[in-house]
Amino acid sequence: MSNQTHCEQSRKMANVMLAYSEGKEIEYLDSASNQWAVTTHPSWDWSRYNYRVKPRIYHPKDLPAGKLARIVSWDNNICHIGKIVIRVGYTLIQPGKDPSYWWADFLSIKNINNLQCQLIEGPIELTNLEC
Repeated sequence: MSNQTHCEQSRKMANVMLAYSEGKEIEYLDSASNQWAVTTHPSWDWSRYNYRVKPRIYHPKDLPAGKLARIVSWDNNICHIGKIVIRVGYTLIQPGKDPSYWWADFLSIKNINNLQCQLIEGPIELTNLEC
């Protein structure tokens, strides 16, 4: 492992532990279910577990404009779970494989209930998105 990679990992670990000291919820990756789960007393055993600050859940109207987000729940609309969207005004749009083509009227957020999104941290390649 390069020194730069080691420093980046150490910084990430320190940021998660600092967030815990500030009262933020921490999750660990459960290897049995491969799902993130909340821990109230993390052991900080980084050799066995990955830890993260629990991502904030947003209603679409509260999403910061222009930020990529992933739909994580929406009643029985399972086909939309995992879709990547951006809020522009009162509309969620979904970028396609070709950045010049976006679904401009994907969802109007004025009348949406029970749809929840998480912001996407870090870069994402638009070429890997489904149209």
